[in-house]
Amino acid sequence: METAERSGTNEEQDVTAVLELLTSAAPGNRVLLIGDEDGGGRMLAAHLWPGLGGNDLPDITVHNPVHSAAWSPWKSTLPYPSSFFDVILCDHVASKSDLYSDSLADLSRITSPGGLLLIIDNLIPGTRLRGKKARQIREAGSYINAWTRLWCPDHQRYLDLETWQQYLVDNSWTLLSWLTHRVAIDFDTWCARQPLDALDRIRLRAMLVQAPEKVSGFLTPLDTGDRMSFYLTEGFILAAKPSETL
Repeated sequence: METAERSGTNEEQDVTAVLELLTSAAPGNRVLLIGDEDGGGRMLAAHLWPGLGGNDLPDITVHNPVHSAAWSPWKSTLPYPSSFFDVILCDHVASKSDLYSDSLADLSRITSPGGLLLIIDNLIPGTRLRGKKARQIREAGSYINAWTRLWCPDHQRYLDLETWQQYLVDNSWTLLSWLTHRVAIDFDTWCARQPLDALDRIRLRAMLVQAPEKVSGFLTPLDTGDRMSFYLTEGFILAAKPSETL
């Protein structure tokens, strides 16, 4: 079972800003959903544009690299012409590649000037600061990536929010808004999503129970004896491609 937990006034303001910007950009525009057709991005699209029908519906293209016969983790070059899409929803696929900079540059290529990009992905702890505490935070992020890679071998790495923001700026995107929220995860249900053997399940549980303090504080595992749960932190990052100027 997965449930979202939100809190904080600023976060709610960010949610409103994200939804308003995406909704205003939608009708009649070309929308690219990169991810599972039945995943969160598709549900988000249905939520953003309810009640629309016929020619008013956004023209949604689904690019699902996971189910592609020529599967390659989030290819740096996508098979679409330049300045083609008005809105791009990238739903939980970025972490299956280490080509973040190349991929964001190509997303910019296929986005029309003034178009919007929404990145939806899990986040890890991170900081640009230096010192012992900062190192522990970065080590916690590396630990979570290694733990997630044991769960899903296709996983490469999650990013922290500051690194995402820097990658976007470095690739000529303008940051508009972002928010994070925690998602409650049932451990057994989570494990069942992958073809894990009994030994892998034991290792995953042990890494969760015995995690360092910074990791445990981020994942917040709860063991009731018969069930175990934890939290993942999901990020929604909205950016725009600058409009062309004369």
